[in-house]
This record gives sequence, C-alpha cells and structure tokens, in this order.
Amino acid sequence: MALKNPSQVTKLYLNNQQLKEVPEDILSFSNLETLDLSNNQLSGLPVWFNELSSLRSLNLNYNKFTAIPHSAFFLPDLRILSINNNCLDTISDLLKLLNNLEYLDISQFTFHTIPPSVFELSRLRKLIMFEGNLSEIPDDISKLKNLDKVIFHFNRIKSIPVSLFRLPKINYIGFANNLLEKINRKSAMHQTYIIWQFWAIG
Repeated sequence: MALKNPSQVTKLYLNNQQLKEVPEDILSFSNLETLDLSNNQLSGLPVWFNELSSLRSLNLNYNKFTAIPHSAFFLPDLRILSINNNCLDTISDLLKLLNNLEYLDISQFTFHTIPPSVFELSRLRKLIMFEGNLSEIPDDISKLKNLDKVIFHFNRIKSIPVSLFRLPKINYIGFANNLLEKINRKSAMHQTYIIWQFWAIG
C-alpha cells in the first residue's frame, strides 16, 4: 500500500546496504520524516538531498564522512542529526542554519574544541561528542539554554566550566574517562539531579 502511494511513506531504513551513494528514487517519498542511512559506504550526499524538505531525523552513523554534508544544512525541519563513527575533522559554520535541531551526535571526531557553530543552535537539547580530542569546554556553551543532556565521554577534558552547571534545563552530564583534575562541587551541586559520571584516566 505504501509503495503504491509513496507520499504515505514517512520512515525509510536503508542501513547496512553497502550504499556508496544515495538512490535518487527516495525523492518519490515526498513526506519522508525519518531516514536511516547508517552502516553504509557513503562519503557525501547528493545536491538534490535538501529536496527532502520534510525530513526531521537523519542517521548517517558508520559511514565515511569527513564533514557534515553540505546539502544536510538545508533541511529546514531537521530535529535529529546523528553522524557518529565517521572521520569528522571539521564542522562547517553552516551548521547554524539548522535552527530547529534538538539532537546532535558528532562523536568520533578529530578536532580539539567544540565548533562555534554548535553554540548557535538555540533549540539544541542533547549534545553528544564522545571519543574525540576535546581538551576544553568553551564558556559559550552557556548560550545553549535548552540543553538538558551532554555526553563528552572519552575525551581529554581537564576541567568543566561553571556555566555548564548553570544551564537552566541541564539534568545529565557525562564526562566518563577524561582527564579531569578538579570539579567545582559548589557550583555543580546547584543542580542536584545531575547524573555524575566523572572517572578520570590520567
């Protein structure tokens, strides 16, 4: 029934298909909201990809991307973007165009700080950046007023800015396996419901 009426399809799972490019046939699913392209061989997205204007959730995990594909920045309704287990070495300033984004997972990366464009995502609720080379968390994280969950496991972070603990909606902070030297407990305990995960490896 759905294939006879492509406009009825709202979720499409093309994971584990050994895809090297995205099939143009998916454009027939004009109301597609969820697309899973994980566990493929993709290194880019086609220029027509932003025509999937109803897309709200995009999974690009376990591919061969070195950056978030350009056409992904022009999906106006995107709420969830997961692109972990790639080889991300840069994040474009165009990320700020995804002003409806609420969930961002860019884990397994090579850069050393949170890209400034992340702090322009005013609706972001969950930020996941584990297994990278982060050495610090900029105070600009205080701009993310809707943030309620951060996961920075397996980085090289030595300290946590007080501004993170003072975010009004934060309720989960994960820093397992970092190089934390000290924690400002007085500031941290201002939010008593934070889940503590602070195990250092250094």
